[in-house]
Amino acid sequence: YTLSLHDALPISNVLVRVLSAVFGVWALLGSMAMAAVCCIAMVPFALLPKGKRERYTLPMGQLLSWLILRVMLLSRVQVLGETPPPGGAMVLCNHRSWLDALMLTAYTGSAGLAKHEIRRIPFIGAAASLAGAVFIDRRNPESRAAGRRGVVAFIAAGFKIQLFPEGTRTRTGAIAERVHLSLISDCYDAGLSVLPCAVAHTEDALPTGQFGAFPLQRATLYICPVMQPSEFDDRDVFAQACWQQVVEQADRLNGVSE
Repeated sequence: YTLSLHDALPISNVLVRVLSAVFGVWALLGSMAMAAVCCIAMVPFALLPKGKRERYTLPMGQLLSWLILRVMLLSRVQVLGETPPPGGAMVLCNHRSWLDALMLTAYTGSAGLAKHEIRRIPFIGAAASLAGAVFIDRRNPESRAAGRRGVVAFIAAGFKIQLFPEGTRTRTGAIAERVHLSLISDCYDAGLSVLPCAVAHTEDALPTGQFGAFPLQRATLYICPVMQPSEFDDRDVFAQACWQQVVEQADRLNGVSE
């Protein structure tokens, strides 16, 4: 049985909005406090070059994400499928909520690929950066190109990094028709692995389009088998096949959950 404030009262109810906003503020401030402690622990490794310091800082970021999920948001996370393999990989996933990145970091040990505005969030942005996140300005072609090179280099160094090809969070839960798969093609060209994943109902805890959070919500992460470029003869076919794995598992999760 899943306890859901969405089911108990209409989302338009003023009391629910107020309570979710209060809990959201508490969770945000608590998460920033945890991130501040994490940043202090990461500082000794900040002098190491990118690609080496993450061997020490990314596990701290993984722990921070787990604590935010389970302690601050009180989320009930269900992880299904495969155990993430060691080594570098592009972690590919659909996008329904801010919770998605936390789940991928906590349970696949991957760093984020994020818009540069995230870096400005106090302590959380700094912790993400020290843990290996790649930030890009999506309106700047040079930033996007540098981000692509940085992602490939990061994976080649033996780390995992997240990619949400939909580009933004869906408001309906449905998979977006337009997706950006060029980074998967880059992985093909560089001979790098891709780890498809799928999430479901993460927006129950952190809804898109409103400020607030809901405790005790169930969210599901499915981890697919890793996909290797060597098993495909064409970069575009590889990219489409990887994304299709995400779509199929996301559809299955929605069917199971509903």
